[in-house]
Amino acid sequence: MTARRRPVTTVFLLRHENRYSINALAGALEVRGEPETEVRFVQDDDAALEALSAAARRGSLPVLCVSYACMAERGTLAAVGRVRKALGSTVFVVAGGPQPSGAPEKVLEAGCDAVVIGEGEEALPTLLAELARGGDGGIPGVFRLRDARAGGRPRRARPVELDRYPPISVRYRRFGPIEISRGCPHACLFCQTSRLHGTRMRHRSTAAILEAVRLMCREGKRAFRAITPDAFAYGSCDGIHLNVAAVAQLLEHVRAALGPDGQLFFGSFPSEVRPEHVTVELLTLVHRYANNDNIVIGARSGSPRMLQRLHRGHTVDDVVAATEAARQAGFKVYVDFIFGLPDETDDDRAQTLALMRRLADAGARLHAHTFMPLAGTRYGDRLPGAMDPALRREVHRLMHAGALFGRWEQQERFVRGERPS
Repeated sequence: MTARRRPVTTVFLLRHENRYSINALAGALEVRGEPETEVRFVQDDDAALEALSAAARRGSLPVLCVSYACMAERGTLAAVGRVRKALGSTVFVVAGGPQPSGAPEKVLEAGCDAVVIGEGEEALPTLLAELARGGDGGIPGVFRLRDARAGGRPRRARPVELDRYPPISVRYRRFGPIEISRGCPHACLFCQTSRLHGTRMRHRSTAAILEAVRLMCREGKRAFRAITPDAFAYGSCDGIHLNVAAVAQLLEHVRAALGPDGQLFFGSFPSEVRPEHVTVELLTLVHRYANNDNIVIGARSGSPRMLQRLHRGHTVDDVVAATEAARQAGFKVYVDFIFGLPDETDDDRAQTLALMRRLADAGARLHAHTFMPLAGTRYGDRLPGAMDPALRREVHRLMHAGALFGRWEQQERFVRGERPS
């Protein structure tokens, strides 16, 4: 006899920072099309609690899904606690994203029932289908509290084949930038990208990207932005050696699909490019097909010693050359730096300041971040970043001159008092 399936109401708690990840999960749920699963997207804690409570009253299993990175952890776990207090064990809470994947035991102890480790397109729909059948175990990529208490270790699911899952969802009206690549070969000590998505770079095919673009155009959304660790590495077999032909094909076809009135942004927010990959040929392609007037370059530090220690895979000279090439090609240039990195010396900071001044004098704008230890990284247990007075004075000078911007002060305030014991 077939077991009776229970309807499931899945409520995603939306935050500004997680909207792109939620779009990908919505696309996966649309592909799977589980008939017993109702899916809701809510903007605030009150709406989440109301939707979950209504589901419980209908006899549906209420499932709260939260996905978050470092700076959203406190608010998200507070929302989980509020839902748990109101609904108790009636609600099933699933967490995913960079922070839960890096420290799943902490999230489970905070009141979640399960953590999806790493990529969720296969694991989350499978978990929801299992819950509808009354089961809950043995799913690759899903880690439960009982597993943690029994001494188990999280099992990662196999890497997702990107073409199997659309990066948007027409059914659930979830649209936005299109993820074109995952993974990074460099595994920088401070970064979660390689931990989440692996060191082998994977790419969504041009055909799959174009299908998403056409669906968006059909809905009247004629803007394309790319999500990727390095836009100029699209199509590369290893993320190191470029495939310029693949980039050219992608840009040409996306431009044709968007039409002359559409907007195409590449190598700018919400992605960036690695400095050693900035070439005249690629800049020419962006000029020809894209609408962005800026290029975002990841530098992180101006110290050769720190770049090597961090596993950055590029040099200070690469940053200078990339900035000069992009400026000469007519682009505004934004260069990312991280303040307060672990293991920095006074000499390292002085070299970073010197590079920042040099780039600012050349017309670049500096995008500043304060180091935050991210769960699961090699620097995950280090102290949060702190700026010495000399650096702070120079940063303020550059900021008031219009040469520096970013959320570094907000990040600094966030980690204040959060230092590991």
